[in-house]
Order: sequence, then C-alpha cells, then structure tokens
Amino acid sequence: MYLQSQASNSFNQQLKLQLEFNDVVLTASAEDAPAILRIEPVDIERRTLSVSSSGQVGEFELNGRLTAHILHIGRDTDVEIELKARRTLTNDVNNVVGTASAETQQRAELERELVNKLLRRLQSLSKTRNSDNATDSPS
Repeated sequence: MYLQSQASNSFNQQLKLQLEFNDVVLTASAEDAPAILRIEPVDIERRTLSVSSSGQVGEFELNGRLTAHILHIGRDTDVEIELKARRTLTNDVNNVVGTASAETQQRAELERELVNKLLRRLQSLSKTRNSDNATDSPS
C-alpha cells in the first residue's frame, strides 16, 4: 500500500507504525502498490459547550474529522472513508496552563482514536473484499 497523506507528521507516524504492526507493506512509490491510501488533513474543531456567569468558557469539546480514500489499483475503485471522534474538556480558569496542557493531550488522543478507527475500517474493507473474491471464484 502506498500512503499519500496531508495530515500532520505525528498522525502520519502513528498511522505508519500501526499499518506496519498489522503487517501492511508500505511502498515507496504509488506504482509499486496494489492500493493507495490518501489521507486529507485532520480537522479538529473546538466548540464551546457552556459559559460561566462571568462570560468565560466553562466547558468545550474537540471534534475531530478525518477523510480518507482507498484506491484499489487493479479494481479501479475509490472508497471514501469519513471518521469522527469527540472529546469534552472542562476549562479551569484558575489553571490556564493545566487546561492548555489537557487540550494538547486530548488533541493527541483524538488523533490516536482516528488512527485506530481508520485501521478498523480498512480491516473491514479488506475482509469484505476478500469475501467478495471468494464468492467470485468458481467452485
């Protein structure tokens, strides 16, 4: 499989490690690969959930969205995969550094969750494709 990604370096590193751990061979060029996995940039949006009486954000959520495409070269099929993940955080106005650190940690966790969801989706697509190939072959 050839990986073509516009996501962050940390996301790409996690994804490559997980793919290799699951015995997926990553090729250096698209020409050598039976499939191309194209990853669009990971979008993480911060949304306010509650505001205190003093007008400060009390609680917010991080919504992560990942769009990927898997192109099977031999079959000439392009499958779009859209994944979402969410985290909720409490804003401690008395500990700004701690809140910022927690947000950074939750963003990293969101990326890890999206990588894991992507791997599960790719595995299910692979199983579906393998069962389709088994039913297509003559008995």
